[in-house]
Amino acid sequence: MYPRESEWFGAYDEHGKVVMMKDQKMYAENWFGLKTLYEAGKMFFYSGEGDHMHLTQDYVNDFLVPLLTD
Repeated sequence: MYPRESEWFGAYDEHGKVVMMKDQKMYAENWFGLKTLYEAGKMFFYSGEGDHMHLTQDYVNDFLVPLLTD
């Protein structure tokens, strides 16, 4: 099972404690660019009702379209 925080790159440590993205080695060492994106202000964390990755049309219009058209 994955922690709910995995939707925002959180993970369990070896003791089963949730470690948020910015507290992980992969973030600190910028393994695949998350730190670069975050520090450049290009990562956005939204939350809403519903299942993970089930995007309503309103959500797409309100959050995704502006990011793609600005």
